[in-house]
Amino acid sequence: MRGPNAPTDTTAQQSEDCFWNAFKQSQPAKLIVSIMGVDTTETHTLALENQSGKLAITDTVERTFVPARIMPAESYTCASVEQKPGGLQFNACGDEGNFSVPAAK
Repeated sequence: MRGPNAPTDTTAQQSEDCFWNAFKQSQPAKLIVSIMGVDTTETHTLALENQSGKLAITDTVERTFVPARIMPAESYTCASVEQKPGGLQFNACGDEGNFSVPAAK
């Protein structure tokens, strides 16, 4: 994604739908979302994992600043994920709070 704009890649919506279907079926899955700004990149690796018989939703965030300064990755456990008309909404992800992945255009 470029900044707060929705993804324009033709496979983006398929990836979001695949992740949502995996969530509904309690299956493991990963969705990688990169948000590119003028001098920063933020990459979210959203994962569905079985932890002790329960589906866990995690978000591992990596941030890179120009010139080549990489911050340590941060991981959060999210309370829930919802599919909304505007895309996927990840809720109560630790210090990160809520995180949205806009529906592709």
